[in-house]
Amino acid sequence: MKIDKVTDWLIRKTLVPRLVTFDTPGFIQEAFTFLSKVKFPLRNVILVESVFADLERQLTSEFGGRAKNVLYQSGRDFGRRYCNLEKVPNISDDNRAQTFYFFIKTFETVFAEELKDEVDWDKKRFSLNIKKFIICPKSGSGAFFTEGVVTGYWRSICDDATIEGIQVSCEGRGDKNCSAVYGPHSLLSKEFKNVYKTEREEKIAVPKEYASMNKTIERRSNYAVSMQNLLDSKKVIYDVGKFLYKGERLFPMELSSLQILERKILESFGKAGQKIVFDSAYKIGNDLAQSEVNKEKEARFIAEHISAFGFGMPTIIPSESVKIYVSGFPWSEYFSSDTNKYFEGLISGMASCFFKGAKVGISFKKKTTWDATVSIGG
Repeated sequence: MKIDKVTDWLIRKTLVPRLVTFDTPGFIQEAFTFLSKVKFPLRNVILVESVFADLERQLTSEFGGRAKNVLYQSGRDFGRRYCNLEKVPNISDDNRAQTFYFFIKTFETVFAEELKDEVDWDKKRFSLNIKKFIICPKSGSGAFFTEGVVTGYWRSICDDATIEGIQVSCEGRGDKNCSAVYGPHSLLSKEFKNVYKTEREEKIAVPKEYASMNKTIERRSNYAVSMQNLLDSKKVIYDVGKFLYKGERLFPMELSSLQILERKILESFGKAGQKIVFDSAYKIGNDLAQSEVNKEKEARFIAEHISAFGFGMPTIIPSESVKIYVSGFPWSEYFSSDTNKYFEGLISGMASCFFKGAKVGISFKKKTTWDATVSIGG
């Protein structure tokens, strides 16, 4: 589909940035395209690239090829679920070319400095050439996002369960850019070695409760900060496909991306896998807090980041120890109080900077939504 430069600029600079709204404390909402049939906004959370890159490296180092398969499957299932949730038009839709072009521009705006694609609808073959893509330039892998997530998207768009993806080059392995190819296994296996092959595809059905469980909370607290506040104050900078905060790259993703990944890591690697997720997030949480100039903020700093990163509406409860009550914690059918090690690690890392030797406990309780209580004490 040929698009003139003016239209391209309008899409990338004006329309696409409005699809993800950052101005509601505790909640980050997404509306995919004007062609989408979804009746409610999707809920996103802000994730830190370094955590995902580190856990890709650590899981692969510890569990080898099995870890790459789990990362790939997690990303692929998320990609499929996202398209299901958004009701994205597929290959048989008259608007497929327009929708897919818009999809690619959204991708480029949020996840890459530059992105070029080639599509062969007849062969269901799709290739990407990317500069400064998310995660893989740091991890050298790309199993979760570059291969897995995009495979899930393309598989759903083509309505073909045989579609797989393979990363051909990677900046994280010393190549000039990242590139990947997606298509039916029978096609890719003739071009490349070691192409993933799905033995069994799980059914994905998004529950009706998704919208009500993730509805915004109008009540405000003194510790509620939005991502837009961080952008307006220049604490977070947007720079050509990258959100940058204190030297770390952030990116918004629909909340189930994290919950699917954590569930599969727990199922595949048990507590050893969960520890890797926790440790990776802990390090970054500590790094973010270490760079905070005002050390007297303590609990306020943690509450504000829970809110700005989209994990719910926080309230600090006066008590002998520090307690932060979070209303409206992100929920999907993959939520479990036994997982959430990313959130626990990130908060624990922040707390370790302000409260030396303190233990962090996080409990969850379902009311009209799932709520969390963060306890920081000796």
